[in-house]
Amino acid sequence: MIKIGICDEDTTFIDSLYDTISSVMFSIDDWEAQIFHSSAEITQAIEDSTFDCQLVFIDIMIKNGLDTARFIFEHAHYANIIFITYSKDYVSESCHCQTFAYLLKPVSPNDISNELQRYIKTLSMSSKYLSIVTSGMNHSIPIDSIYYIESNRHKVIIHTTGEDYECYRKLNELEETLKEEGFLRCHQSFLVSMRHVTDSTLTHFKIREIEIPISRRYQRFFQEYFSQGTLVGLPKQSDDESEKPKQHGSIICIQGTYLGSVVHMYPEQRIIIGRDLNVADIQINLPLVSRMHCELIYHEDRGEYEITDFSTNGTFINQKQRLLQGVSYIVKSGTQVCFGDMETVYKLA
Repeated sequence: MIKIGICDEDTTFIDSLYDTISSVMFSIDDWEAQIFHSSAEITQAIEDSTFDCQLVFIDIMIKNGLDTARFIFEHAHYANIIFITYSKDYVSESCHCQTFAYLLKPVSPNDISNELQRYIKTLSMSSKYLSIVTSGMNHSIPIDSIYYIESNRHKVIIHTTGEDYECYRKLNELEETLKEEGFLRCHQSFLVSMRHVTDSTLTHFKIREIEIPISRRYQRFFQEYFSQGTLVGLPKQSDDESEKPKQHGSIICIQGTYLGSVVHMYPEQRIIIGRDLNVADIQINLPLVSRMHCELIYHEDRGEYEITDFSTNGTFINQKQRLLQGVSYIVKSGTQVCFGDMETVYKLA
């Protein structure tokens, strides 16, 4: 199941968007909506730990809309955002808020369908979600949202920022799956996300107001590594980096037919741009764009993009250099890209 948030001050638009999402998701996956009528409601839900949306549709023009998007990015950065708005003025700023797409009103059901299907495809490629089955339904739980996992007889209870999930899984298996994500075993019955620990003693961890026991078996382990200022199994990162959400790439249309559109790119994700959605991840339906025009990959570690042209009419960077077909080029953020002609210009952000 996928949790999708909808935030708009226009109740009529909320109802219309809900119906569109329902129609699209019916044939894709189970889903559940969380409705917000103001930015303040989203902020409050995050502060109350009742927000667990994986994807949020929001109008950036509502009161404090951009600030709310930033708040989501900082405090619930497992959530992606699709902006639906009349304004083109916030395209650049939105790219720094875990933006998955930026759609301009009036938005068509086809636009919503395309973005939802692309999101589901991206979700299935990401290792940052834990897939489980509970009560006969599939759930993809953002790993960043998991506080701790508790074993209860033949089941486990996954405690998250939003709700608890109960399923038939082995704690040993989950320990192996999540060890690279900062989860450590502290008890025969508990697996803890160290990123959420707010306090600790020799005998327990504290996450918010919840105390999780450290059994005698694990006390020496934690005592030794706390004294060394490090913990085996945690992702290696500096103190400054520990609370920062990961960066991502974006491709933004800054001129032409798709002005204002933003597409989010996960690190190392292979994105095909083209006219035909049967072979492309991002559709640019223009005469000079080939069915499968080019490939883009964002390299997070270097902040660079890899671009390979497959087209007949060419891919151009900075409106002058045509790329050789089949040759991969490395370009930096800020590079402008045109697909087939110079009328529609995109920027790699």
